[in-house]
Amino acid sequence: HGPYLGPDGLMYLTYNLGHYTIDTREGRRLEGPGGRVWRMRPDGSGLEWIVGGGYDNGIEMVFNAAGEMFGTMTYYRNPKLGERDALLHYVEGGVYPKVAPVVNKYKRTGDLMPAMTKFARIAPAGLLLYRGAAFGPAYQENLFSAQFNPHRIQRHITERDGATFRTKDEDFLTSTDPDFHPTDVAEDADGSLLVVETGAWYLHSCPVSRISKPEFKGAIYRVRRKGAPRVEDPWGLNLKLETRPPAELARSLDDPRPAVRDKVVELLVQAGEPAAEPLIQVRRTHASPEVRASAVFALGRIGNTGAVREALSDAHFLVRIAAARMAGLAKDKEAVLQLVEIVKKDEPPARRQAATALGQIGDPQVVPALLAASATPVDRFLEHAIIYSLITLQTPGPVLEALKNPSPKVRKAALIALDQMDGSPLRRDHLAAGLNDKDPQLRRASLWVVSRHPDWSGELIKLLRPRSPDEAEAVHEALLSVCENGEAQKAIGELLLFDTMEQCAVKEFPALWTERLRQQLRAKDAAVRARVVALVRTRQIPALDDELGQIAASERESGDLRTAALGVLVARRPALAEPGFRFLLSSLKPETDADLRQTAAQILGRAKLSEAQLLVLARDHLSQADPLILPNLLDAFRAARQEEVGKALVSGLLNSPHPADGIAADRIPELLKSFPASVGAAAQPLLARIAKEKESRDQRLHALEPLLAGGDQDRGREVFFGKKAGCASCHTIMSDGGDVGPDLTGVGAIRSGLDLLEAVVYPSASFVPGHEVYRVETAREVYTGVQGDSTPDAVLIISGPRDRVRIPRKEIVSMRPSSVSLMPDGFAENLSRRELSDLLAFLQSQKSRTVAAARHE
Repeated sequence: HGPYLGPDGLMYLTYNLGHYTIDTREGRRLEGPGGRVWRMRPDGSGLEWIVGGGYDNGIEMVFNAAGEMFGTMTYYRNPKLGERDALLHYVEGGVYPKVAPVVNKYKRTGDLMPAMTKFARIAPAGLLLYRGAAFGPAYQENLFSAQFNPHRIQRHITERDGATFRTKDEDFLTSTDPDFHPTDVAEDADGSLLVVETGAWYLHSCPVSRISKPEFKGAIYRVRRKGAPRVEDPWGLNLKLETRPPAELARSLDDPRPAVRDKVVELLVQAGEPAAEPLIQVRRTHASPEVRASAVFALGRIGNTGAVREALSDAHFLVRIAAARMAGLAKDKEAVLQLVEIVKKDEPPARRQAATALGQIGDPQVVPALLAASATPVDRFLEHAIIYSLITLQTPGPVLEALKNPSPKVRKAALIALDQMDGSPLRRDHLAAGLNDKDPQLRRASLWVVSRHPDWSGELIKLLRPRSPDEAEAVHEALLSVCENGEAQKAIGELLLFDTMEQCAVKEFPALWTERLRQQLRAKDAAVRARVVALVRTRQIPALDDELGQIAASERESGDLRTAALGVLVARRPALAEPGFRFLLSSLKPETDADLRQTAAQILGRAKLSEAQLLVLARDHLSQADPLILPNLLDAFRAARQEEVGKALVSGLLNSPHPADGIAADRIPELLKSFPASVGAAAQPLLARIAKEKESRDQRLHALEPLLAGGDQDRGREVFFGKKAGCASCHTIMSDGGDVGPDLTGVGAIRSGLDLLEAVVYPSASFVPGHEVYRVETAREVYTGVQGDSTPDAVLIISGPRDRVRIPRKEIVSMRPSSVSLMPDGFAENLSRRELSDLLAFLQSQKSRTVAAARHE
């Protein structure tokens, strides 16, 4: 996206998802992961990347008066907090989430950079930094973001917070029209805002109603402040600026009209050195630091490095930031001493920019000064700038010495910088002290460095008993990177680190882990046994089948555990013995917990049932099966060919009280193709019913629209988290719920009531990005589910709250998108009208994460 012109005169563009290949004007070919911000000269040369991310999706960027960069992005993900999108403060060399393995391809300075403001799934589009005067002083330098999903423009008041910013966020323009989707916000020359909205035609990555949605074409709106005086000649055309000498032009750098100011700067830069003296006088004498910063940028673009150096001593830190930015880009070695003084003691944002400039200039003599500054990093942004410059300066000698520094912050900075330098001189013995240091940040950094060196796992074992939850996560991440090491595997097994066993990318599940799990299947704690069974299913460990068979057959075990054990066994032994078959049928009763019913139905659907079992299922259970379990039960008939079974299947579906179009509109005709022609003839009334019901989908939605009003959100919470509907087994709100389906935190702010109604009644009508359903076939089994955290060697498929399987890629015959949601169509038929209305009221009330609770870290 872009290009965007920075105040430094350079062009910036954001590159989002995927892998890029770029041929530059100089004949260089650049390749790498997406999610970057690039900078180049206006003629298209000198291309360099300045910001990276884990396949994040950079949307738009803007610059404030000091040249500091802000941008919007999607896929900044933290599912447990309902966070997906973000407003960022971009800095040189910063690497931002989404968390993905690709981030390790970038130079890292520690933790991924935090967001300035986090949102739910708002789909941010345009971004604006307001510069005019028409809205009043309180609005100047405010950010405005266009947010597609919640139908609004938000205002973000930026406040400095150390070396970065925080924001106060408020709605500026909102619409109750579900078809209003703003995609851009721009400032016109008179200070009014222009809002571009697309209407409802765009459906593909921001799911909205696809059934009862007309094609609204969109519009452009203008927003003016009431009572604001008319701005005469907003573009300054009457001033005839092109005819004026530099001294006169410089006096217009404080014109209240941004378009005039921009034109003046460009004309002064074009004038070259004759404009330098007027600009120097503005920088020395003007009262406004913003105007003085503008003069600095113009002087830097002209090439007057001496005047830029003089501005490094300006009384206001805003001007010093601008001067440091231009000195760094110019690689002005004569500015080094002044920049070193700023790094030592100045306002945090000036220290940050000076540290960045020292790395850009490339003088290795500044390394001791940067190391000294690392003892007082007021926040992650200043720390990052210091460490990133230490990395780029490639001077390991003094950095190695800094590993003995009494300050743990200095040792941390040195450790990370050494690890990230090309040809790193770091050795295993350099880490021993850090892994056991009293300082938690140094211990965490040491763990992170160890995780990048699997052959160093012996040192890691010393810290396998973490001292805090944050450190536990760091230990887990580090262990994942070294879990192929025998010593690490022994420790993982002894400590029963189930999550590490599950996620470890080892190709062969270690025998010592299998034996440890065998012991735990006899443990008294039922929760431990259940966790082991889930792990055996995920990793497909055949050596424990005998133990699982005993659990499945034991009436002393809970229904949940018996069902889970049967699920594991059926994956390898599809034929289902009669006791297991009868037990699963007993779990289909309506009064059974929704999770257990759905899991039992999934197992029956995957099993290879005998003809007699299929007849029992068709005659005695299909007509009684509700939409939550019926789609899974239909899978049991996918290989059936017998006429009697086919007719029983048709009869059971015809006797079902639930709408057939929602449950299996596309699957039933496909199933019937395998049976004799007589079955197809018997199915004609069923197929006619499906076609008729499909045609009336929008009418049915319209008939249910009254349920969008009048519901009780407290009762709706009970429906969502209750056993009958089972919503929370797959969906999360804040920290409560499962991770199979999309996080619904804040969903009421980003989806209209009609969209929510359609998603509940016809969930296969659209898919939320990141939760598309895939059909994966192996030689033994067919899996259908969303893709979890996969690895280069295996794909994780999540089919339900209790069903996740890691499938080796070498075993996959085919993997393709499915048009059928894991949430069954017709699900709403399982609820009474009052329950559905209450559930919709609860979902519509979920707005806080994107309105009042957007937070800063």
